[in-house]
Amino acid sequence: MKWDVPLEGKLRKLQFVNKLWTDPYDSRHMQENAEIVAKLVGFCERGNISKEMFELNFAMPSDQKWNIVWDNISNLLHL
Repeated sequence: MKWDVPLEGKLRKLQFVNKLWTDPYDSRHMQENAEIVAKLVGFCERGNISKEMFELNFAMPSDQKWNIVWDNISNLLHL
């Protein structure tokens, strides 16, 4: 198992999250983590990570999709 998190274990989500971003100096590890997070929050489009995830955009979002994504993120963070 790549992440050493048992599939049937309790608290497996917490165990997995604690393994993300553990080595900021390993570019392969960081790329894998970014892809996983992008998939979890819905930024991936046909296997490619949306470039909006990695660049700043100071314009107001015109696409309703961003509002839906933000609602999901804020619900996860209990904001």
